[in-house]
Amino acid sequence: MKLNHTKHSNFIPAITNGRQLVIPDIHGCLATFKALLKQIKLTKNDQLFLLGDYINKGKNSKGVLDLIIELQKNQEENGYQIFPLRGNHEQMFIEDYEGIKTNQFLDKTADFSELEYNFASKLPYFYELDNFFLVHAGFNLEHGNPFLDFDAMLWKRDFAITNKEKVNNFYNKTIIIGHNPTFLDYILQDINLKTPSLCLDNGCVYHKKWFLGNLLCLDLNSFEVFIQKNSEA
Repeated sequence: MKLNHTKHSNFIPAITNGRQLVIPDIHGCLATFKALLKQIKLTKNDQLFLLGDYINKGKNSKGVLDLIIELQKNQEENGYQIFPLRGNHEQMFIEDYEGIKTNQFLDKTADFSELEYNFASKLPYFYELDNFFLVHAGFNLEHGNPFLDFDAMLWKRDFAITNKEKVNNFYNKTIIIGHNPTFLDYILQDINLKTPSLCLDNGCVYHKKWFLGNLLCLDLNSFEVFIQKNSEA
């Protein structure tokens, strides 16, 4: 059954004079994130989408959040166009900060403040573009309304679409995700094939493991891939 579709409030219209760029899970790797931003030569005409999981595991979770907050502040002043999403690690931070749940995986040394909490609590779960959906973990395509299954958008593992009929039913848009550390060769192969769903997470924070350890950026206009090796000291 084909889903009825109307564009959502978090639909981001296409731009004509810049790129639409996507970066997945940063996980506290501030130096690597900065190096990737320098490599892609981000301009104020570009739209930069971030797929969540900015914190935990790496050395500078607070620094990553503060940099994104600063970039967003510049956006309000006719600066960079930054569109961050919520990941499951931001959700854990929100729950911990609000006293809802104590999360053992949360970085207790990050010294987060109300500034970072206010940022995280306002993060949306997905973005819709003309030809793409961007979400941290994936969608529950068996749900009557996949946009209401927030747990799936944050936590779903091994999301992939192999059935083209299913993706056609999901508005015929490619779904871009992070969340699942994936070997670089597999990511590049899927990008080359333009598969119905693409995972961009090469596990930047896991730089000591084979075939992981890079932070990627995908240009949605040209499908060019920027690869930044983990730069943490």
